[in-house]
Amino acid sequence: TVRSLKDAVAHARDRDVLLLRIQELTRGKSAKLPRTTRPPPSADKIQRMAEQLQNHVDRLSLEELKIHHVLLEIIKSYGRSSARYRACRRKARDHRLHEWRKQVKIFQFQCGLFNSWNLLGIMSLRAALLSRMLGDHHDFAVTGQQLHRFKKHRKRLAKTIRKRKTQLSEEAFHVG
Repeated sequence: TVRSLKDAVAHARDRDVLLLRIQELTRGKSAKLPRTTRPPPSADKIQRMAEQLQNHVDRLSLEELKIHHVLLEIIKSYGRSSARYRACRRKARDHRLHEWRKQVKIFQFQCGLFNSWNLLGIMSLRAALLSRMLGDHHDFAVTGQQLHRFKKHRKRLAKTIRKRKTQLSEEAFHVG
């Protein structure tokens, strides 16, 4: 349910993110943007999925969880995130950085659920910062892939995108 809801909202969000990144790169002097080919999801569809998700969440019970079960799952997520980090350090590619981001977000959300445990609250904040950097990197990667539509600004934008992606990945490696 979460994946379906996320996908429906993400498709509607992608064009807005692309617009923001191009405006950032061109300092507001953006070229005409292409029309979206996928219509945004209907409000009714989003509402139904959100209600379904709420029903699932309402049935969850955390009372029976033991601290060692929680920590074991968080350690697994940290390990998966760490493995993605090492893969990116060996060979940084856009898709690898994006996979790293997804693992960091899972870790962030798990820590955020138990943020009353001080250390996990801190880890959640750190993961959120790292996720934001990696998310910005991914936005620029997608923007770079869309440059073929902007013939007039292609070279200048491609150079600016490469520079910004390099800065973001270096910052992410440092934080990671």
